[in-house]
Amino acid sequence: MRKKTKLKVSDFVTIISGRDKKKSGKILNIVQKKSRVYFMIEGINLVKKAIKKTPQSSGSFSSKKALIDSSKVMFFSEKDNNASKIYFDSINSEKKRQFKVSKRRGFLKKN
Repeated sequence: MRKKTKLKVSDFVTIISGRDKKKSGKILNIVQKKSRVYFMIEGINLVKKAIKKTPQSSGSFSSKKALIDSSKVMFFSEKDNNASKIYFDSINSEKKRQFKVSKRRGFLKKN
């Protein structure tokens, strides 16, 4: 069973838990494995990979982008500088994607 996600490629997101907490970046790729959704985010979750020594070159390390689970990612509004949840609302019989700004502010913003 495929899991749906409300986030799209090129959405700006923030990390809400883990090593890269409170960092933000754009979604580069969305990958679905079994029933899980993973994101590849620009500049986040970089891992070092060792390159083995060969006769032509010396060994070294390279940085590589790794996938991050969808449960650790939240939509981030650059205009309001605030993380928010996304929901779908039908306006004039058209399904539009919107996001809630925050419960404290008490109003909704259109995306």
